[in-house]
Amino acid sequence: MKRCSWMIVFIVLNLSVALHLNLPGLAQSKAPAFTLSTVAAPARLGPHLVHANSSVPGLRRNVAAISALRGVNYYPSANGWYYMWTNWNATIVNSDFAKISSVLHANYVRIIVPADTNFGYPTPYATTLNELAQVIVLAHNHNLKVDLTLFDLFSNYSDLAGSKQWLTAVLYPYWNNPGIAFIDLQNELDNANPAAVSWARTMLPYARALSGNIPMTIPVSNSIPSLAEQVAQQVPVDFYEFHFYLNPALAYATFQQALRIIGTAKPLLIGETGYSTITTNTFSADVSQTQISQEAEQDQYIRTVEYAARQAGLPLASPWNYSDFADNANVLPGYLGTDQQYFGLYRADATLKPAALTTGRIFHGAAIGLAFNNGFENCDNLNVPTLWRVYQSATQGFSGTFACDSAVAHTGSQSVSISNSTSSNSGAPGFYLSPIQYIVAHQSYTATVWTRGTNITGNPHISFSWYDKNQVYLGKSPSHDLAQGTSNWTQLSVTATPPANAVSVEIHLEVTGTNPGTAWFDDVTFK
Repeated sequence: MKRCSWMIVFIVLNLSVALHLNLPGLAQSKAPAFTLSTVAAPARLGPHLVHANSSVPGLRRNVAAISALRGVNYYPSANGWYYMWTNWNATIVNSDFAKISSVLHANYVRIIVPADTNFGYPTPYATTLNELAQVIVLAHNHNLKVDLTLFDLFSNYSDLAGSKQWLTAVLYPYWNNPGIAFIDLQNELDNANPAAVSWARTMLPYARALSGNIPMTIPVSNSIPSLAEQVAQQVPVDFYEFHFYLNPALAYATFQQALRIIGTAKPLLIGETGYSTITTNTFSADVSQTQISQEAEQDQYIRTVEYAARQAGLPLASPWNYSDFADNANVLPGYLGTDQQYFGLYRADATLKPAALTTGRIFHGAAIGLAFNNGFENCDNLNVPTLWRVYQSATQGFSGTFACDSAVAHTGSQSVSISNSTSSNSGAPGFYLSPIQYIVAHQSYTATVWTRGTNITGNPHISFSWYDKNQVYLGKSPSHDLAQGTSNWTQLSVTATPPANAVSVEIHLEVTGTNPGTAWFDDVTFK
């Protein structure tokens, strides 16, 4: 009886909206019926008839709720992008939402809706509209709100009539819907494209008239200049959304720069961030090419960005993506087999990566762990410490042998060693990383390490390397060297203030000079 009633409501609604807005029918007949066979019906479907060409006075955009959001971007593992809709599987979506809520402790999930012939454009199919309705109900059943991202895969900015027709059909049922946290009009609009910006300035007010008090924005892709263009062109968003995939050491400085650009009138949300755990074509060639090391890097990346967001007073950043894509997933051409396949918090076999557990703890309110394998207790199957990258270049005249050593340790069960090493004017071999804590100007920082050596002829030490916002090397601050020859464990320490324009730092454990012996390092600290 309920399904029959919903069929009647949907048909009457389509006819009413079409007559009211003088638009063609809102649902093509690709699907035989509008049904919600796997979930309960939504509480409301289009409670008002709103003329989408008019303003809606008296509505207050619910932007204050943005500060409490903690979300995850979502596609099913087996079906990315528009294939989520053409290969729809409500059972899998429901299972995934359960994990996003109970394991990751998110309170919203991002759903991306394409405006193309697969979803139906300019008139969406009844089937896909039904699937979208199911998504919102399923999310609600798991205490998740939805970030509804629209007009994906769309670039026909001159087609305002088609854009409005499609948007009316998609948004009309969700006027003031409490299950929608906010709406992205389009993902990563090109703010340097006048046609795109003009389209956005027209479509945002139109979308507001259809959505009621649901906040609306347009995400910016990984680019401070693009954000500055969006602000300068006064694109009428309710809050700003930034997608961050830069070096994580730049996160805090980037967020501060973004806040200076947008001012205090509107909130800022980091709507995407993440690191691919693919074992080739990695973020840095110095990362060990193993699954263990890449997944540790992802965990460190998430912790660094979330720490920066929290310290900057922003909502927690939203990881991309919920899951890796399966090898046979139907994703966009050119994406499968690239790093895009491995951004997930879950692996494609539905097991959790370390970053999933970390995200769940952070979203649940736990303190963000600042450790970085300080005691070298975690090593991968190539016997290289996780998180610590290896810096060597035989082509530039410096190299060495790097290893975890379970036979030698200051504390714990192992340390790391550099042996048979040679440096040059181009650099010195060593282990290095950027700590999770960001740096600020005029503040002093200290790093320490315990070191010992056998037959040392070179100069083992710990040092800071400083970089500006463009990752240009600014200089180095080293500790004293370990004594040459053979020595017991000795603590080395460096304290320094960064150069005025430095925004990130690397900690290096290195050996300069020619050193046929072995230097061990253990128990690093940074504060």
